[in-house]
Amino acid sequence: MKSKHLIILTVLFAGLLVMVFAKKGMEPERLAFEEKTDIIKEQLSLGVLTAISISMRDTSITSEEGTEKTLRFLKKDDSWIAEGYYGLPVIDSKLTTLIALIDQLEGELRSSASVVFDDYGITDEAGIHIELGWLTGSPKHLIVGTKRVGWKGNFVRFAGSEDVYYVDSNLLLPLGFYGSVEVGNLNYDLWVDKKVLSINTKNILSVSYVDKNLKNRLNIISEKVDGRRKWGFKNSYSLSIDATKVKNYIEKIANLRALKIVALEEIDSGDSKDILTLSMDNNEDLTLVIGGVDKESGGQFVEVSGISCAFVVAKSTLEALFVQDGTFFIDNPLGVNVDDIEGFLIEDLEQRKKLELRKFEKTLDRPDTAEEPPPVMAWMINEKKEISDVLPEALINAFKNIKLQAGTDVNHEEKPVFKISLVKKEETVTFIIGPKTDDSAPFYSFRIMPRGENYLADEGFVSSIRIAIQQMITESKRESKNKS
Repeated sequence: MKSKHLIILTVLFAGLLVMVFAKKGMEPERLAFEEKTDIIKEQLSLGVLTAISISMRDTSITSEEGTEKTLRFLKKDDSWIAEGYYGLPVIDSKLTTLIALIDQLEGELRSSASVVFDDYGITDEAGIHIELGWLTGSPKHLIVGTKRVGWKGNFVRFAGSEDVYYVDSNLLLPLGFYGSVEVGNLNYDLWVDKKVLSINTKNILSVSYVDKNLKNRLNIISEKVDGRRKWGFKNSYSLSIDATKVKNYIEKIANLRALKIVALEEIDSGDSKDILTLSMDNNEDLTLVIGGVDKESGGQFVEVSGISCAFVVAKSTLEALFVQDGTFFIDNPLGVNVDDIEGFLIEDLEQRKKLELRKFEKTLDRPDTAEEPPPVMAWMINEKKEISDVLPEALINAFKNIKLQAGTDVNHEEKPVFKISLVKKEETVTFIIGPKTDDSAPFYSFRIMPRGENYLADEGFVSSIRIAIQQMITESKRESKNKS
């Protein structure tokens, strides 16, 4: 080899050696991986904190304006709220999980030089910042690297420090980063409680519902009786209220959950609204204004008094709240007891037919050698024509299973369809049924006499009455022909 070539190779080799040693001198001194230290020296829990913020910069945007996203949580009394998200309550368990994980962090020192921060994704611009405000003592500002070892390990450091620690914990998971670490994955939805109301149902004194046509459909109130709260109707009804139905309804209201949360500006204020009002024992009313449809989810918007945002709730969930007083009548609201019934007086006012249905004791035939059997109850129609027990029982069951609604705003005097008197041992109660309230509505007026109380009966009840009466007329004619 020529000396000239040898000199060139020697110079190149020397240059490579200089570069290697220069690079090596820039690398941070590494400590043995088995030397672990507590990242947070003090005892850490939600109880000693007053504020928590989580922030991240969008490095894909070069402009300084609007490139950082921050979640801020503040302790208010004994609970936590999302300060930057309408002051909504935070799910404590989410914060508890994060803080417990930070408290238990043990790390191995990997670097003490800022020149390699990029290798860990832990520069001020690239890292995820967790700031903890303490009740006593100085705040803590932890930066989590966006690059990790495998699926679990993370790199962390304190703001202002060049010491980078490797921790064998997945800090990114409780922060909401399940896959890629992008600023778009940092949002309040993971943290806030999407319950529409934060109330204790025992503190509700009354519930009212006004529909979008401004008709007052529901008014129920609770009053203290012998030291206990009992539910009743604001309007006067002789029919009893079912406390279990009321309890289940109020639980539905208290447990309303949002599909998502939106700004009030996103709601179309021109839509007609349904309004639910809860009177609370602190002399305040909670009003839920419901209306408008979220195009993305199909849910409806719910505005709550005192809250500066709107909740989107599933339409089917809300429709279960649009009820009226009659929803809470007890089952068998008329108190029909087959043993107390002695007969029916029936007038079909459309067909101009009258039927009298009476219960009587029937003596059964017996063989000459047998003992006389006890009498049994049977039914006869009009001129003592006996009919099958099945038909009166169908009529009784129709009244027993009737579903009534309040109907104070209906004209109950015009063109009734049936007048049926229920003859009991101690009293006779008359029901004037019809007319139909509206051609498009499946309800008939239903008036109880002599009380003069007005209700609505569903179309299915009236159909059952029609069928039972027609079958009894047919049966009576058949019995008459058989005897002749």
